[in-house]
Amino acid sequence: MIFANPAPCGATTAAALLIASSQLKHILGLVIPRLVPSEKVVYIYRHWEEINPTALACGLLGIAMLKITKWANKRFCSKVLVPEQLLLLLVATAICTVFRLDEAPSSLSVLGEIETGIPRPGKQLGRFVGFADSDVVFELLRSALVVAVFSFILSASIVRNFSLMHEYKVDMNQELVALGLANVVGSIFTAYPASGSLSRSALVEATCGSRCTRASSSRPTTCWA
Repeated sequence: MIFANPAPCGATTAAALLIASSQLKHILGLVIPRLVPSEKVVYIYRHWEEINPTALACGLLGIAMLKITKWANKRFCSKVLVPEQLLLLLVATAICTVFRLDEAPSSLSVLGEIETGIPRPGKQLGRFVGFADSDVVFELLRSALVVAVFSFILSASIVRNFSLMHEYKVDMNQELVALGLANVVGSIFTAYPASGSLSRSALVEATCGSRCTRASSSRPTTCWA
């Protein structure tokens, strides 16, 4: 089936609000219960004295650094192309390590050490076979269906937006098959459910638009020349 209807602005706007509101607890260093975006704003207003000033300062500085680096890339593209996200990650890691911001009184929440490698697929398959006949499958089925449906709707919204923007046709049946295969293979390695990314897609679109290659972070031409 080929989609040619107007882009689902409501779905993408709602997803953007949900994503933005989900990051408030990190940028404020505040423990926020699971609430709808409007209720989160009220909760933050009532608990503003619990905001971690170090977390807020780091968050605002990080946003400013991304903006400045992005501006520099556009302004001096013929001379230098800086990966702003990677640069921010390196700078934030260095500052947190040097100043020990994860310790009191700052007490920033950090990711910590990351395990290397990927899980062995045989181990995950064994776990699946072990509870395949138990009630666990039925307990997880409802959540799995919700995740699957939402992931496809999100991906379809992104695909339709950019197909209308750049005037090309898409076959959503093929998108569904691709997502299904990716998630089946990913589940063997206990990967997160695969889906489209509003934030990443918007970032790539703002960076190189229709000149992007199918590798999301690459371009057909380089800015080092």
